[in-house]
Amino acid sequence: MSLSPSSFRTVAFAFGLFAFLALPAKAEMPAQTAQTQASDISDPFEYVNRGVFEFNRFLDEIALKPLAAWYGLLPDRAREGTHNFVGNLKTPWTAVNDLAQGEPSRFGNTFARFFINTFLGFFGAFDPAAQMGFPAHEEDAGQTFATWGVGEGPYIMLPVFGPSNLRDTVGFAVDSFLDPVNYIARHNDAQWVGPTRSAVGGVDARHRNWQQIEDLQRQSTDFYATIRRVYTERRRAAIANRAGGDAIPVPRMTDAEDAPVSAPRAEIPR
Repeated sequence: MSLSPSSFRTVAFAFGLFAFLALPAKAEMPAQTAQTQASDISDPFEYVNRGVFEFNRFLDEIALKPLAAWYGLLPDRAREGTHNFVGNLKTPWTAVNDLAQGEPSRFGNTFARFFINTFLGFFGAFDPAAQMGFPAHEEDAGQTFATWGVGEGPYIMLPVFGPSNLRDTVGFAVDSFLDPVNYIARHNDAQWVGPTRSAVGGVDARHRNWQQIEDLQRQSTDFYATIRRVYTERRRAAIANRAGGDAIPVPRMTDAEDAPVSAPRAEIPR
């Protein structure tokens, strides 16, 4: 089973424009530290990756960043409702991956969150589940592959999609094709649902992480190396279900991967 070329292009075009720097909500790692600790990260394509990284930064400057600034003009409640709604749409796929990873308790938590927030939270616009003791978490195909023993492989900076590795790149396609929301939409002539969800999620994630991204870039003497280390460490933490792993929205084909962000809202230039 694989994505058809037309389906892949449709998702990639709409999602990609907005998905580049859905980066960590919190990252406090000087660039030199990132460089000296990079020995355990396989990056045989670094020369090409750096070129792609600069291209992605350009896309962020001309597209995602301006859209995030406009999004920041919306009332706080509207932005929070959007964030919750998009997150709720990702919950079914998280539940599938919880089961695939042999985590019945986390599956129960995820199922409860989806039921509560869908029916009591106005289709996910509000998050009463968190107040009832069901915290949010995210799982995806790349994490599932990791729990099955698949190695992460070489580090890859994908055009538009951002930081990844070989295992997670395969996971991107699986997420897009098998995510229940995308699957139902495709079979009901609503192919626009997946790209729209991804675009909105990407803008929301960029806005919520605005100041953290700016600080990370300003403090780094080698921004590429810092992002490589931060991405890898946060990804490994998410796979191990350690604190901090869900704090980084990782770019995905199904969603511009905004995970719950606990950092305060950044001030956006008006």
